Amino acid sequence: NSNESGIVNIYKIPVACGKPVALTQSKDNATRLTDVFPHDDRILFERDKGGNEKYHLFVRTLDGTEQDLTPMAETMEAHFTGWSADGLSFYVSTNERDAKAFDIYRYDAKTYARTLIFENTTGMQTQGISPDGRWIVSSKINTTADSDIFLYDIQSKQMKNISAHTGVANNQVA
Repeated sequence: NSNESGIVNIYKIPVACGKPVALTQSKDNATRLTDVFPHDDRILFERDKGGNEKYHLFVRTLDGTEQDLTPMAETMEAHFTGWSADGLSFYVSTNERDAKAFDIYRYDAKTYARTLIFENTTGMQTQGISPDGRWIVSSKINTTADSDIFLYDIQSKQMKNISAHTGVANNQVA
């Protein structure tokens, strides 16, 4: 929901009709829902600071408090990347280490403790994480017409180009 100044908040609307209930209370920052927790009523949302489009990831806890899960510098950003298959952890990409590359962290859904699972030293773009949490698929743009797809094994910490080719080929993750 957006007001006349463009500030967006998240509302919960009862299915059987009824009055919308505001879940976030920002008066000066855009807020966007990213996902809901699979096992309870907590929500994950991204919010920037005054329209700078440098989003941080927040959780709205069961008691209604908002917690920034990525309290890094305002010039850095973070994005929700997905859930593990069991819903006990989720993934977040953040450029706090290097402004030009997004690393991937696994967050415990209960404690919010995080573990670095992929340090992106080459500026690839993460396209997805396997449901079992073992594999990360990334793309590397070489030119506007040429790209490669890489598969990273989180267990062995090995990266493999799975689209090796000669000439120009625009490979994309489906």
